[in-house]
Amino acid sequence: MERLAREFEDIKRLLALEAAPVLGEAKTAAFVKALQDYQDVLSRVLAGEAQKAQEMRRENELLRELLGRDDTALQARVVELGTEAQFLRDQIVGLRKELAAKRDENDGLRFKLEEKKNELVKSFNARQQEGAQYDEKLHKLNAQLMKLHQKTVAHETAAEEAKKRLQEKMQSSDEDARRYVAGEYKELMDRLRERIIALESRAGFCAERFKKPAHGAEWMAANAKDVESILENARKAATLFETHVQLHLERAPEKTMVNWQKLFKYLKAKYTPRLVEQKVRAGWPSEKRINALVADESIISDILGLMIENAVERVGPGGRFEISALRENNALVFRCTDTGPAVSPGAREKMFEPAPGTGLGQPELRVRAMARLARLAGGGIRYGYDEKGAAFEAVLPE
Repeated sequence: MERLAREFEDIKRLLALEAAPVLGEAKTAAFVKALQDYQDVLSRVLAGEAQKAQEMRRENELLRELLGRDDTALQARVVELGTEAQFLRDQIVGLRKELAAKRDENDGLRFKLEEKKNELVKSFNARQQEGAQYDEKLHKLNAQLMKLHQKTVAHETAAEEAKKRLQEKMQSSDEDARRYVAGEYKELMDRLRERIIALESRAGFCAERFKKPAHGAEWMAANAKDVESILENARKAATLFETHVQLHLERAPEKTMVNWQKLFKYLKAKYTPRLVEQKVRAGWPSEKRINALVADESIISDILGLMIENAVERVGPGGRFEISALRENNALVFRCTDTGPAVSPGAREKMFEPAPGTGLGQPELRVRAMARLARLAGGGIRYGYDEKGAAFEAVLPE
């Protein structure tokens, strides 16, 4: 069979090669398919014939075995074959019964399996339905949450905008009120300064009038002390009012690089006449050796001016003080030291401390003004005592 199959394959391949140039590819493919179908049919027929030949060979072997025996042997063989056949039939019947029982059991199991399957399908469908309902509810809830979130965001945005507008409005109102109060305060301070200048001028005018020869030498000699007292009190009142102005004047620091040469030139020009009049000697720092400082120059000038006025009043006529500048960590320190010999060591410690009192020209108000101005500059003031004498210091951060 295998040899015939190989030969048929060779013939089919050869016919395909020979017929392809004449019939073309399509017809050659149809021809080869027909040969293949014929081969399949022929193979099935030959297989059937081979099976029949095998059965005939078994029958011939059985007949050939029986031909060489007598009747007794044949009967014995027939009985043996019958017994064997009966045994096989009994086996077949038993197997059929077992198969039927197994089939019945299998049918029961299949029925139960079908029931379980139906239950699972029903449960699965119910779960799917519940899942669909849950998804629908979840979708609705998400939509509601999204709407709520949008409303919340809108409310928060509106609240932030309203808060911002309110803050801007409050800030604007605060700035307007601050500007109004500052303007009113400045106008009041300007009027107060005008009155101070008028008071000092009027006192000087009165003193000059009293000194005229029309009153006579005797009258002038008798009233000279009163005239000087009036003039001095007017000066002290002017100084006191000016200190009040510096203590309460609202100002916003405008920081620039301080020009020490220009600043001390102004201070010397302003206070030298009074120092000469009071016979007070002052030691000034070297402008070139003072560290650079970025601050409000007018505030620094006012602080040093108040320091000088306090020193002049404290050391008294014939006294001496010294102003020095030194660097301490990240700060510039201006130190005013009383170096006069007429003050005892015990009194030196109290030289620049503010003492309560009611007299005009007292240093308490100046010290308060200096402290406030130093705070505006970001620093402060302090008191001390060193080997040279009592010291008052203004600490200004660099």
